[in-house]
Amino acid sequence: MQVTQPMPGQDPLAQLKDIHPPTEINWWPLDWGWWLLILSLVGVLIGFFIYWKRKRAFNRPRKEARHLLTLIKDTDENWPMQINEVLKRTALYYFSREEVAKLYGNGWRQFMLHHIADKHNKKLAAGLDTLQTQLYAPVKDNAQFETCIAAADLWLRHGSFSPSSTAPSHVSHAKETTHA
Repeated sequence: MQVTQPMPGQDPLAQLKDIHPPTEINWWPLDWGWWLLILSLVGVLIGFFIYWKRKRAFNRPRKEARHLLTLIKDTDENWPMQINEVLKRTALYYFSREEVAKLYGNGWRQFMLHHIADKHNKKLAAGLDTLQTQLYAPVKDNAQFETCIAAADLWLRHGSFSPSSTAPSHVSHAKETTHA
């Protein structure tokens, strides 16, 4: 290896080349860690969207039932039966037909009380008692209408519903009768 000697009278530092800064670091292409983070965020967003859609679909019959309650008026001759029918159709959507269809009177009342949180039990029980007496009364007491509607709405809002194994067969029945 031959080293060149500087010429006499010339500054040896003048032979040095200028310092070149490193090239700028680009943000693209992304490193594998960023890809993992992006995929995780997309997965979480998709999971949240699926959860939201399922929850919304699951609660749709309750929402429709609450709307049907608003259509019932105290001037209707058979308003207690209409309220009870809305509750029964909603229960048929969420629970098996064998479990719900045979219920009436005190058994129906106990079923609804069993499927609500304890903190709402007393208020619901009083409203359901009023509804049951109005169902079988020869003359309807329209002053009790608000109490019955409130109890039905309470059960629809705070009832503990769970999808039954036979729910898909009742979906079309519940929707047909809801829109009738």
